[in-house]
Amino acid sequence: MATYTPHNEGIVEVVDAHHIHVTQLPHYLADIPRDREISIFCGSGLRSTLTASYLPRQRWDAVKVILGGTRGWNSTACPLKL
Repeated sequence: MATYTPHNEGIVEVVDAHHIHVTQLPHYLADIPRDREISIFCGSGLRSTLTASYLPRQRWDAVKVILGGTRGWNSTACPLKL
């Protein structure tokens, strides 16, 4: 899941990710799968950390933050479109 701010959109895209801004999470909880681990990205890690603290309170169990955000990680396991 990617949690970008509006000015980040279009700069980088996490391939096959749900793109939900952290402020819109309550409106899109039904779109977030519960049957697998959720990896959360943002530009630097701040918004993904906020999201990772919110989701377990909404009963998501398998949540992880990709440290460093999109600026710090790009791999074939989770390719980024620049």
